[in-house]
Amino acid sequence: MRNNQYLGNIGRAWKYGVEMTRGASAARITASYALNAIEIRVNDRGEFREFLRLLTEDMDRLLGSFGERLVVEKMLPCPCADCAVDPQPHFFKYSDLRRRIEVLKKDTIECAKSGLDIEVKPFLETFFGKTDAMKNVFISYSHRDEAAKDRLLVHLKLLARQGKIAPWNDRLIRPGEEWDAEIKTALHQADIILFLLSPDAIASDYIWDHEIALAMERHRAGTARVVPIILQACQWKETPLQGLQGLPRDGKPVNDFPNPENAWAAIAEEIRRLAD
Repeated sequence: MRNNQYLGNIGRAWKYGVEMTRGASAARITASYALNAIEIRVNDRGEFREFLRLLTEDMDRLLGSFGERLVVEKMLPCPCADCAVDPQPHFFKYSDLRRRIEVLKKDTIECAKSGLDIEVKPFLETFFGKTDAMKNVFISYSHRDEAAKDRLLVHLKLLARQGKIAPWNDRLIRPGEEWDAEIKTALHQADIILFLLSPDAIASDYIWDHEIALAMERHRAGTARVVPIILQACQWKETPLQGLQGLPRDGKPVNDFPNPENAWAAIAEEIRRLAD
């Protein structure tokens, strides 16, 4: 790990683990192949929350370097009275906790084992201290460009895992929900609105009449940032999106890159800057 400058006694490193120190704080990181998990434990001394943040961010970068080949979830043990004394407590997904307060605007979440309600924000602050608000990211695209949308989501996964963004697209609409209302609600809640542009997207009446109109209204009001992402050569500069800085920055469509993955990586980095 890049945080190895915090390693204390080198004798405390072994095949499946390492102990590290930073000031008065100490951490033990162990890998369990049986559980397919990596566990990070930090004592509650000194600036332990900052130490935990550094360790988890470094681990996020390390695991994120494997791309879509490795599916990772950051998990936090439930703090309820029952789980506190249970050798096998319930674990919450970190991304679910952030989405609960940032996207769903809910203050509590129920422990699946005890049924007790947990206050989400204080729970997260116990581990990481006060955190910046997660940015809601709305992704507009033509269903003919679904493969491109999925590649974008892969490249944004690390940002989502780090709790910086909560991506949304219409595939998250659940059965029985009114899709028009759900799309407009997500647009109203978005901090960053991405338009994946292609001839098919430009030809979409719904994108043109509803999504672009509402997005530009919010952009002009300063309540959201709209970003065009050019998938294929198209007449997007004849749309209301003209005048906005698009991605990739040189105006070259993603599909014209010899390796489109390079374009997606650069786009993800630009979105990171917007989220920070």
